[in-house]
Amino acid sequence: MKIWNLSTGIKVAGIIVGIGLAGLMFQCKEDPCATVMCFNGICVDGTCQCFANYGGTNCELRCVNGQINGIACECDEGWEGPSCEIPINTRLEGLYKGFAVCQLTDTVTIERAYVAADRENPLVVYIDGFGGFTCNFSSIVVRFNLEQNGSVIKLDGEQVFCQKKLYITNGTGRIDKQKGQIYINYTYTDYSFSGNQGRTDVCDSYLSPITTTQ
Repeated sequence: MKIWNLSTGIKVAGIIVGIGLAGLMFQCKEDPCATVMCFNGICVDGTCQCFANYGGTNCELRCVNGQINGIACECDEGWEGPSCEIPINTRLEGLYKGFAVCQLTDTVTIERAYVAADRENPLVVYIDGFGGFTCNFSSIVVRFNLEQNGSVIKLDGEQVFCQKKLYITNGTGRIDKQKGQIYINYTYTDYSFSGNQGRTDVCDSYLSPITTTQ
């Protein structure tokens, strides 16, 4: 007949009870992901691990034209907005008015100029009538390139002919982001004057948005 040692029995019982309590504690431990919502990712230890090109605390942010850097988007050139979804040229689009001051000619009032955003390139805008000149009763439309932050515009030597009378040779400018005002410094040659070279002038054009119906 086998006789159990009392102390051994107590130790065994203690171990069994300890294991049972540990199991109950493990079962009652709160799941850190129970209240975490990951829209485009999975929860690991209470934190969202986002899928590629998603970010934010709950993986709610997607970079349409850019890359995720932590919880924010780093936009590709020409794009802005929380998800890099806005072309920077669209912030300039609309009607403007202002004036142009040239070195050789009188100040020209610009009643209406129109800025159109290029739909295929977010760094390009077309400005219609920025210099106050016309060609067969149609304004000259000139292409300008924007820098990444949208604060500088460049004509980059583009030439726009108007029946051999006028062409823009180059120009640069800047934009007031807060007010939306556009300043352009440009050079043009007017071939309506006699001589093979025509007359070259340097002008400054100042445009402000038209906020009321004209």
